[in-house]
Amino acid sequence: MDMASESIPDPPENQRAKANQEEPIFFPSRRGPELVDYAASPTPAERETVHYRDYRVGGAKGTTSRVKQTAAYALHEVKHKTAAALIQAIDRGADFYRESRHKTAHTFNRVRSRASDVVDERPLEVIAGIAAVAFIAGVLLRIWRSSRDV
Repeated sequence: MDMASESIPDPPENQRAKANQEEPIFFPSRRGPELVDYAASPTPAERETVHYRDYRVGGAKGTTSRVKQTAAYALHEVKHKTAAALIQAIDRGADFYRESRHKTAHTFNRVRSRASDVVDERPLEVIAGIAAVAFIAGVLLRIWRSSRDV
């Protein structure tokens, strides 16, 4: 036989690659390789065995149980962290309210004390200041009324 006349045989098919083409592997997350059993994909003949089907059903039930437990734990953690954040926000709001109320009362008391001191020390200047403010307010009101009559 001549080497040139012989046909090149087809390469053997990879059973694992063929199996993966029939059922694509789905990776729900990168964090849970235990959830997807992709390390040992069976051949089509192995899929038909009763033992393998029982294994897959049992594995699916176990996976479902683990997913439920993980989801329940995640929900519990979210509730706990949300409650902690809410309590912290309420505490911060209460502290801010108390501090602003204290500062406002302190400022008001300082202004009242200073005004009382000014009235006691310079009563005529206070009366002149009040008269000047009243005169300016009267002039501004007269200008405003005259501009509205037009």
